[in-house]
Amino acid sequence: MSLQTTLFTISIKEVSDFCFIDIIYLLAIKRCIRYIDFAGLSKSSDPTDGEFIIHVEDDYDYSFPNKEVDRRNELFENMKAAYFMKRNKNLPIYKVSVPLDTYLTTKKDIKN
Repeated sequence: MSLQTTLFTISIKEVSDFCFIDIIYLLAIKRCIRYIDFAGLSKSSDPTDGEFIIHVEDDYDYSFPNKEVDRRNELFENMKAAYFMKRNKNLPIYKVSVPLDTYLTTKKDIKN
C-alpha cells in the first residue's frame, strides 16, 4: 500500500515479523516507523481535511499535511489491519475538532 501526494509518499511493507512505514518526502526517506511502535492515529473531525498524525510510543509523532481525505482513509484502514495482525489489538484512532498540532508530540517535547 502506498499513499502518494505532491509532498510525500508513504510506503507500507512487511519485512520478516515487522511491518514498517517509510515516510518519504521529496524522494528522501525521513523516517521509518514500525507498526508495533504506533501509539495511535489522529485525524481532524472536519470531513474535508486529510491531515493526520501518527503517534509513536516513547518517541515524537509524525504529522502529515495531506489534503486527500479518501487516500488518508484508505491508508488508515491498511495501517489498522497491519497493526491488528502484529499486536492483536485495535489501533486507537482519535478524531479531534481542534487543530491537530494541539495533540502533536514534537522532538522538542521529547527532549524536555
